Amino acid sequence: MRNAALGMIFFSINAFAAQPVIVASNSILASMAQDLLGDLAEVKSLTRVDVDPHMFELKPRDFLALEKSDLIFINGEGMESWESQALKKKKWQNKLVRATEGLPLLEIKAHGTDT
Repeated sequence: MRNAALGMIFFSINAFAAQPVIVASNSILASMAQDLLGDLAEVKSLTRVDVDPHMFELKPRDFLALEKSDLIFINGEGMESWESQALKKKKWQNKLVRATEGLPLLEIKAHGTDT
């Protein structure tokens, strides 16, 4: 599935006449996208390196960046607390790429517990 997500990104980029804008939910995903795409796309991150993506809340300027973007690259699986809020805009669903989609998730037990 990860290859499918990457394929979707590359396919989507070829559909744009101008350089597409990709907004990533955090600096790690932005860095990955920038490394993969180079100068084929303009990549922006909603958060700075020193911001905990779990605690990040969308501000009006972030909604504007998401609105103007061609693709939205997120981790998924609850990492972005604002994801459900953003998905209320149906037109954003078509440009959303979840990095975790289709990947098997590991269960992590809390330290010192049997469950």
